[in-house]
Amino acid sequence: MKLQFTLKLVDDKDPDLLADGSYIVGFPVGLVIYSIIFVIGLTVWSIGTIRRYLFRRSFRLEVKQAKLKQSGGA
Repeated sequence: MKLQFTLKLVDDKDPDLLADGSYIVGFPVGLVIYSIIFVIGLTVWSIGTIRRYLFRRSFRLEVKQAKLKQSGGA
């Protein structure tokens, strides 16, 4: 059994080209919003990863120095 779907034309216009507010520059609004959130998340994650990599040693050194001060050492 084969299913066939047809799109009903509104006033003889292609429904994909109607200005119904659900598209931004030819892309669905949901896709645009999802893409923006994804790019922001990826950017934040990348910056966090780079910062963690760059400051990993200095942070560990600060923690060691703080522990030495608490224990009364040097």
